[in-house]
Amino acid sequence: MGAKQTRTGQQFLLFVTGTLIWTLTATGCLHGPPQPQGEKQLLEARKRFASGDYRNALEISQRTLAQDPASLADQSLFQIGMIYAHPDNPDRDIQKALQSFQGIIDRYPASLLKPEAHLWLAVLGQLSAQENQIRFLTQRNAPLEKALKMQKKKISRLEDQLEKLKRIDIHIEEKKREAIPQTEELEENGNGKNSGS
Repeated sequence: MGAKQTRTGQQFLLFVTGTLIWTLTATGCLHGPPQPQGEKQLLEARKRFASGDYRNALEISQRTLAQDPASLADQSLFQIGMIYAHPDNPDRDIQKALQSFQGIIDRYPASLLKPEAHLWLAVLGQLSAQENQIRFLTQRNAPLEKALKMQKKKISRLEDQLEKLKRIDIHIEEKKREAIPQTEELEENGNGKNSGS
């Protein structure tokens, strides 16, 4: 559980850093003066993203990409990648985030966002590999947990049986103790009659 909290903290720090770098880079002149409408849409998408409105931020970013693929495409793709990669996004999709960042590298090699896209590809690739390993270990662990649960039940049943046997043994010992004085009394009575005869 501590490792999960640490990983979540690291992810959050990484997203904050990436968002800050992206915001600083995106507000600069990347490809000359952008079209005002597209820039306004991306700004609105960033605001929605920052407030946790991931679905609308994604929709606006995708619309900007479709309407203005020439001048704002790399920024739109970066925004889309960030939205898909964010750990708080209920529709989080690492593969789609990877595709968005790879799209920047493949289609816009002169983009100023290319170094950040490379960084995100590396980080998300590692994250994806770790998540896959966790899934694998969890699946591998499931039969062991099931076997452990069965063994615990078996131990519990054996402990119950042992407790019952102890009670039976104590009961038998009590009966023996009760029988011993009666046997001694009978022997004494029998010896007394024999000696008096």
